[in-house]
Parts: sequence; C-alpha cells; structure tokens
Amino acid sequence: MTRKTSFIATGVFVITGIFGIMPGQSIATAASNSFAAKCAEIDKCIKAVSEITDDKYVFSAEVKGTVAASDNLELTKENATFLLTKALNLNGFTRAPLGEPNTYEVVRQRDARDTLLPKVTADVNNAPDLPNTWDWYHLTYKAKYPDAVESMARTARSFMPATARIIPVELSGQLMMTAAAPDIKNVYEMIRHMDQKPSKEILEKWKQRERERAQERKNEKKE
Repeated sequence: MTRKTSFIATGVFVITGIFGIMPGQSIATAASNSFAAKCAEIDKCIKAVSEITDDKYVFSAEVKGTVAASDNLELTKENATFLLTKALNLNGFTRAPLGEPNTYEVVRQRDARDTLLPKVTADVNNAPDLPNTWDWYHLTYKAKYPDAVESMARTARSFMPATARIIPVELSGQLMMTAAAPDIKNVYEMIRHMDQKPSKEILEKWKQRERERAQERKNEKKE
C-alpha cells in the first residue's frame, strides 16, 4: 500500500469512527425503512405502521392486497398513517374507529358506509374539518338553498368513486355524503359554489324531470 493510499484509508476510518457511520450503513437503513419493502402487502403494512404509530388494528384474514411504490419513498412516523390509509383505499378498504382510543377496524369500503364512521358537517361558509389521511367520513352538508341539493348530488357523483355514497335530502335541505377525506375536500368546493338559488326556469325543469321519473316508476309497476 502506498503512502497516499494509506492516508486516504486512514482518513475514511477516522471520519466514520467519529460520526459512527459505517460505509453503506445509511443506504441499508433507508432500504429497511422504505415503504415499498414494508408495505408491499396490506396485512404486513398494517402491522409495520402499527409499530411506528402505536395505533392498534383489528382486521380479518380477508384483508389482503398489494401496493407498489418507488424504493426511495421512506416510511416515517410523520407519513405512516397517510400512506397506510392510501394503501387501504387503493385496495378497497378503510379503517373505522372502535370504542378504544387509537384502535381501528379495517373493513371494506362498501361495508364501512353503514358503520359508525366519524361524522363531519359543513355549509357554504364552513369547510369540513378533515385530517390529512384517506380515512372515510360521513359528511352532512347543510345547503343554504335546499332546492339545489338534488342538482348538487347529481354533479358530485360524476366526480366521486363508485364506492362513495351521496344522498340528497330535499326535505331538510341537506346533502349526505360518505367517502374518503380527500374526495370530500375536492367535492366540497364544487358543491359550495353550486349552493345558489335556482332560477324559476331551472326549478320548472327539475319538477318536470321528477314528474317524468314518477310516471316511469308507475309504468314499471304496471308491467
């Protein structure tokens, strides 16, 4: 070994010794904490995130699925819940709170619509208070103009996934919605801008459409 080579090798050893870093250690650490490595399968992802966040989960053996991600996406305490709920959403699942603090049940989205999901409210002046996750919520939007809720519901359905539920309640002037938090946030801006007093012409069109639908239902019963 030449004197120059010896000096370089010694320098590397001193630096790594001072900072407690062995060559390749940071790369290995990043790889072991990658989302792709720990969350390729949904059931393993739930367990991995549970260890990071201390949240507790109950789920059946039917909760299965896969998710892919780039190797440089690191799983951290700050993003663990967001990434897990996104992975669940991609596979048709969501988590629903149980009676115990920080305890959740993982269920299919179609079943979650009829469970005790968290409830939020909103109106034209107040946006729903939703977290930065893909958890599902029940939203009750109180319309300023009740006559507009049917039109709001029809438009919102075009921008929501098939598993979401949107029900207009004209009697109380409310729009009931069950969907993932980001989907609700996206549609909220749309429906609040549609919450306007319909013109007489539009109201007459809606009434005519309802009369036609009622007649169609009567004809179907006769057949």
